[in-house]
Amino acid sequence: MDLGLNGRTALVTGASTGIGLAAARLLAAEGVAVAIVARGAERLTQATAAMRRARFTVHAIPGDMSQPDDGDLVSAETSARLRR
Repeated sequence: MDLGLNGRTALVTGASTGIGLAAARLLAAEGVAVAIVARGAERLTQATAAMRRARFTVHAIPGDMSQPDDGDLVSAETSARLRR
């Protein structure tokens, strides 16, 4: 499927498992540089490693989006890593 997203960037929260991870993988397969965010460091590391083994461009950013300060930190980190 070609969604016309090649070269874009995306931030996917809750992306260490389930629907979030599936969305991140789909976007990465479309050529999107993806930043994935999750609370659990171990699962986040595993998800990142699996996506990189699939040759996807992915950046792991730990964060709890239910915490206001984490939202700001995740936004800044994503901008810095993805240059957007």
